[in-house]
Amino acid sequence: MGNTESTSNNTGGGQNNRNQSNPSWTEIASDFADLCTKLSSSSSGTFPNSNSQFLGLPSSSSSASAAVSDSTAGWRFPEKAWIKCNVDGSFLPEKRSAGCGGVYRDARGNWLYGFSKKLVYNNLTTAEIDAIYTGLKVAWELGYKKIIIESDSTAAVDHVNKSVPSSHYLAETVNQARDYLNKHWEEIKIVYLPRDYNKVADKLADVSHDLLVGTLKPYYDVPVFCSKFHSNDVSRANSLPMSNDSYSWTDIAAGVASAAVIAGGLYSVLSSSSPSSSSSSSSVRGFDSSSARGFDHSGAGWQFPPMGWVKCNVDGSFLPEKRSAGCGGVYRDAQGKWLYGFAQRMDYYDITKAETFAIYKGLAEAWRLGYKRVIIESDSTSAAELVNQGSSTSDSGLGLLVNQAREYVNKDWEVEILCISRDYNKVADKLASLSHVFQVGVLKEYEDPPQPCIYYLSDGVSGKRR
Repeated sequence: MGNTESTSNNTGGGQNNRNQSNPSWTEIASDFADLCTKLSSSSSGTFPNSNSQFLGLPSSSSSASAAVSDSTAGWRFPEKAWIKCNVDGSFLPEKRSAGCGGVYRDARGNWLYGFSKKLVYNNLTTAEIDAIYTGLKVAWELGYKKIIIESDSTAAVDHVNKSVPSSHYLAETVNQARDYLNKHWEEIKIVYLPRDYNKVADKLADVSHDLLVGTLKPYYDVPVFCSKFHSNDVSRANSLPMSNDSYSWTDIAAGVASAAVIAGGLYSVLSSSSPSSSSSSSSVRGFDSSSARGFDHSGAGWQFPPMGWVKCNVDGSFLPEKRSAGCGGVYRDAQGKWLYGFAQRMDYYDITKAETFAIYKGLAEAWRLGYKRVIIESDSTSAAELVNQGSSTSDSGLGLLVNQAREYVNKDWEVEILCISRDYNKVADKLASLSHVFQVGVLKEYEDPPQPCIYYLSDGVSGKRR
């Protein structure tokens, strides 16, 4: 990410106070995952992947950069924690038009983002290199740190991977791509994929010719003209045999944790239908969303989200004396681990608009990051109620913010917007306060907790799991 502050300290979220009486399936799974993580840090032992498909375990290995993809049997899922971006260039000499397209998908084949871009008319090889450059640039801006770029142009892949002499006619375009290639990614590969398996990117590049030069059109969902080819890729990838990679203790723990959550959900359903079952048994989600909206459900402190969910705490900040407004948010998982944080300076608003914008931004960033089960927590009951209920308002500016937030609420995902006491929302409050030093519109991203937030990470954590 371009604007990233990081520190080496991540306090996670005070998990030592958890009540050990009658632990849930999810808690047992979490404890097992913690144990396996500790084992993995002191042991290099791995399990072979035989019979591991039952748990849906991802591969934990990664290979060095290669010029040729291993996807000769078809498009393949990237490994766990990796994002795969397929790109393609398009060149129509009869129309004097060039363009490119790209698609980003995760380890399960989920569509994360796509783009079509109209390029300056040049030649086919330049268009293919521009496609790789745009794929790198957008990946960096989206915050992906482990990325595979696949192109069906061997020339473009070789030029970007190996560079060209400064006198080469493609030097400017290649160097533009290599500037991004040389950024501080965790890992990156640029590889070749046969054209027959790159049809989604090909279609996205085709539609670029209808755009104005320089225009990049984003696709947050699968466009209709790509639907068949995207489905074919995922179906074929599901049918391919697993690799011979081995799995770490942490990967095994993740699979067992997922299985335990599923078992816990089944147990809850069976228990609730039994006349003799206890009324205290909980579901996998761990809370009744129909009754949770609009109430402070965290009176005992910030709580861990359920397994498989991400919690985003947001806050707005308003300084009338400085005519400044901003917002901030933090995303954490079921272990309390910091996933991502942001702070953004916004146009001068009142406090309700600032709080509503914070919810909208929390939703927008969660969707961009590919989270599919999200809890948004705000300490503003009025903002949460406006977004949850889609309430009309005489303030057109506020109404626009509510509508923008509602558009994200209504997307194809599971999302809850809840209230939390201000005393337990201090991390988001600190992030929001940082925004006032930025220029209006600037969003700063935090892969790790910034120093002002570290003190508050364990403050107010109840240690309870839903």
